[in-house]
Amino acid sequence: RRAAEGVAPRAAWLALARLEQAQGDWHAAGLAAGRALAHAADSGDVEAIRVAQGRYAPDRDEANPDGTGERSAHFEIINGVSLMGGYAGLGAGDPDARDVVLYETVLSGDLAGDDQPDFVNNAENSLHVLSGAGCDGTAVLDGFTISGGNADEDRGGGGGGMCSEAGCPTLIDCTFTANAADMGGGMCNCNNSSPTLIGCTFAGNHAVFTGAGMYNSYGSHPALIDCNFIANVSDDSGAGMYN
Repeated sequence: RRAAEGVAPRAAWLALARLEQAQGDWHAAGLAAGRALAHAADSGDVEAIRVAQGRYAPDRDEANPDGTGERSAHFEIINGVSLMGGYAGLGAGDPDARDVVLYETVLSGDLAGDDQPDFVNNAENSLHVLSGAGCDGTAVLDGFTISGGNADEDRGGGGGGMCSEAGCPTLIDCTFTANAADMGGGMCNCNNSSPTLIGCTFAGNHAVFTGAGMYNSYGSHPALIDCNFIANVSDDSGAGMYN
């Protein structure tokens, strides 16, 4: 939360998901990452959410800890909040230690938890793991792996990993991998979306038509800084990126 007068900033941060930070300490919470974002949106006083290492699926909440299986379920980043992954979390000597490789934090569309290589068993996966619709540059996603999205339906054919419509979020040190779509397996930017991506990687994503790594359309102009596109496969054109 925003630091009140006399309160140390560290103690003022909210960290919900599998772990919750209260009074500067980490405690087991067993909550879904989606609740953290929902709380941030409702309260209006949360600036940052720290998420510990682990795998998080968008169809889980307190009422449905095992998931709903609803393919439309997704995480939605919001203005004014930095969602930060890669923390050691509960049980570590220093729960605030951060290393996005060592403490990988995965936002996964694999709702059944049964995906295999080459996109086997992904028919029930989320259409989009992430949405950045309508947000601005203050909506920040930092230090996550985004995987298992499968945008294969007529109305969800773009952006298996992330669909950004009229949005301009900021993404830092994120990896998009093993996502699939008709267009934009890793990310689809449409309708004047201009996200900023810094140090991000798109690897091993697939598109049936165009833009396996990233697909940009209808006035979208993303800014990419030190990003890598590796071994993405399109059945038609634009394996890495299609504009």
